[in-house]
Amino acid sequence: MLMKWLNKVKRILLKTLLYSVILLFFSTILLCVIGQTETFQTWAAKRVTNYLSSELGVKLEVKRVKISFIKNVMLEGVFLSDQHNDTLLFGKSIQLNVNAFDYQKQQLDLSELALSDLKVKMIHYKNEPDFNFQFLVDYFSSDTTSQTDSS
Repeated sequence: MLMKWLNKVKRILLKTLLYSVILLFFSTILLCVIGQTETFQTWAAKRVTNYLSSELGVKLEVKRVKISFIKNVMLEGVFLSDQHNDTLLFGKSIQLNVNAFDYQKQQLDLSELALSDLKVKMIHYKNEPDFNFQFLVDYFSSDTTSQTDSS
C-alpha cells in the first residue's frame, strides 16, 4: 500500500518536472522569437528611454528600433534634449554594426556607424561651467579608470 502511494507520488512529481521543463523550453523559444520582432524591440527601447529620461531629467525618445542578429542595430527618430529643453541630439537614422561586446571590460567594438540627418547642438550656456552634454558624461562615467592597450 505504501509502495503504491510512493510510486504514484513519484510519477506525479516526474510528470510535473517534465511538463515544467517542456514549458520552460517552449517559453524560452517563444521569448527568443518575440524578441526578434521589431515591435517588441521598439517597445523595450521605449521602456529604456523612459527610464533614462526620468533618471537624467531630460527628454529622450526613440521612434523605432530594429536589431538583427545582435550585430546590426538601427535606431530611427532619436531625440535627446539638454537640461534646458533644447535639442542636444536628433538623428533620423543611426545604424551600428557591432563586432563584439566584452562584458568584463565593458567595451563595445563597432565596425560601422552610419548617421543619417544627424543634428548635434553642443552649447556652452552663460554662467554654467560645462557644455550642455556634461550631464551625460557624468551619468555614464564610472568611478574606476581603465587602461587601454594601444599595441
